[in-house]
Amino acid sequence: MKRNPQNLFSQLALTATCNLTGREAEARAAAKEVLKLSPNFSLERVQNDNAFKDKSQIDLTVDALRKAGLK
Repeated sequence: MKRNPQNLFSQLALTATCNLTGREAEARAAAKEVLKLSPNFSLERVQNDNAFKDKSQIDLTVDALRKAGLK
């Protein structure tokens, strides 16, 4: 994150990780950064283009992103 804060994947990972570890305020702040980087962001796209092969991991990630305020 320090080297490239403009990296969308890093911001998504930060958002999900913060949410999953109970740091909701940080997750919401990271989600706002996601929307700055990608104003047309969609969870549907994350579900369809995700690198995880395990659907449960995709569902966990998408749920964490949704709880952080992303749609």
